[in-house]
Amino acid sequence: MKFSELVRRLEDDGWYVSRKGKGSCRIYRHLNKPGQITVHYHPNKEVKSGTAIDTLKAAGLA
Repeated sequence: MKFSELVRRLEDDGWYVSRKGKGSCRIYRHLNKPGQITVHYHPNKEVKSGTAIDTLKAAGLA
């Protein structure tokens, strides 16, 4: 899975970029779910499988 695919899955579920952090970090929030998710965004690179699973679990998608 590439970072662009991961971000697309988050955004399709209702997550949005609340702000940009330093460098390539993007902080995502959801209107109905508590907390936030930080994604280090590199659109054409592959996400390590553990990172993708953890991010999707934190978002409630896995």
